[in-house]
Amino acid sequence: MRRDQWSAIRPVLKAWVLLPVLAAGSAGAAALAWDGSVGNWDTDASWLPGGTEPTAADEVTINAGFAIVSNAGESAGPVTIGAGGTLAISGGSLESDGGFDNSAGGTLIHTGGTLKVSTGAFMPDTGGSIIDYVIDGNNNPTVIISTGALGTLGGDLVVGGIAQGTLLVEAGGLLITDNAVIAETGASTGSVTVDGAISFWSNNGSLTIGAGGNGTLTVQEGTASAAQGVTLGSHGAFNLEGGEFFALGGFNHNAGGTFDFTGGVLGIDQFNGTLDQAGGTFTTPGGSTGLTSVTGDYSQTGGRLAVEIGGLTAGTEYDRFEVAGFADLDGWLDVTLIDEFVPSAGDSFAFLFAGGGFDADFTDVNLPDLSAEGLDWQINPGGSTLFLEVISTAGPADLDGDGDVDDADFALFFAAFSGPSVPTGNPNADLDDDGDVDNADFGLAFAAFTGPGGPANVPEPASAALLAIGAAGLMRPGRMH
Repeated sequence: MRRDQWSAIRPVLKAWVLLPVLAAGSAGAAALAWDGSVGNWDTDASWLPGGTEPTAADEVTINAGFAIVSNAGESAGPVTIGAGGTLAISGGSLESDGGFDNSAGGTLIHTGGTLKVSTGAFMPDTGGSIIDYVIDGNNNPTVIISTGALGTLGGDLVVGGIAQGTLLVEAGGLLITDNAVIAETGASTGSVTVDGAISFWSNNGSLTIGAGGNGTLTVQEGTASAAQGVTLGSHGAFNLEGGEFFALGGFNHNAGGTFDFTGGVLGIDQFNGTLDQAGGTFTTPGGSTGLTSVTGDYSQTGGRLAVEIGGLTAGTEYDRFEVAGFADLDGWLDVTLIDEFVPSAGDSFAFLFAGGGFDADFTDVNLPDLSAEGLDWQINPGGSTLFLEVISTAGPADLDGDGDVDDADFALFFAAFSGPSVPTGNPNADLDDDGDVDNADFGLAFAAFTGPGGPANVPEPASAALLAIGAAGLMRPGRMH
């Protein structure tokens, strides 16, 4: 069910390495340069040589002058802004297929319209410098990182600084940033959407949604992550509809805002506030087992709570969820065995703790099949903890819990034999629950005998009583020491 979040970007990285090479050899591509004037992108005479506006395959360089995009449908192959050049996008749209490079220190002014980059590197700022990239303007400038494009920013990302901004990572696009802020100030509006099966937005630092204004993050497909915490502001909105969202360093939901978890996979180490899950899968972060805590209540009205088990240690070898408040469990419980781990009878996994109590009314439970081992599962509450326990299907006569009733079990039974009305040192051997281990219990054990490896069951009390009478000569209390 769960996988390493970085596995999502490996196919994208491979495609990003190959596609620019293929694009460079495209038949019919021309190398065009802006002539240094100030004018509109679609002015044919401003492009040299040839005096023709670029097509989607042409390589474009703006080393000087001021090129303005204000109309819809403008396109080019790779676009490079030189140190003395300026590209201004005030409206309309420009699609660059093959990369967008402003690493030489040119000027990108984006106050409106759409800049879409497909295939190749997206470098909107000076390469290697620690500066911010701000998507902001009065006419809602929009940036689309699309098929095969890889954006690596040298600093922080702001979407909606003092006005408006929109970012879309789609169709296999990849964007890596340090810290990111959506809607930075009180008057701003910012929106980020991640969509597409292998689209990926990774924040190496923190992510703030609605820092001052109205900020929205929506994950529909693909993966988004934050390595140093998420803060949802009072005017922020987090919508997980599909795909995956992973966060370390906590998800802070104490300031209000809208948290809408209806699909996808949410993997976090700590949720500060009340977590409401209407759909999707809630799990611990990363590609292995871990510990997730919720400082408020946890309400699961739908979706799945995913637990991976690879050993006996909570938080490291199997998943554990700790809820400070009340846990209302009304969705699915999904349990998976990992790392070739096979549990034994008597193993117990304290997978959920709720300090305020819980109501475990799961809609359904998906558990690994242990029938080949003669084992099964039980979900048992114990105080504030919910346990998954492994039991033998061979019945109570299987004293050693190995799925059969054989000589090893009878050795344990003989050791526990006490005689009528004498308490035993091993209550598990008291098969008829009358407070002692005597001939009646031996009859039950004898009837359940299978030999090594066979499934066993305790017979009905009437037939067991007859067997006990027949075996009375074999078991005499006076000979037990």
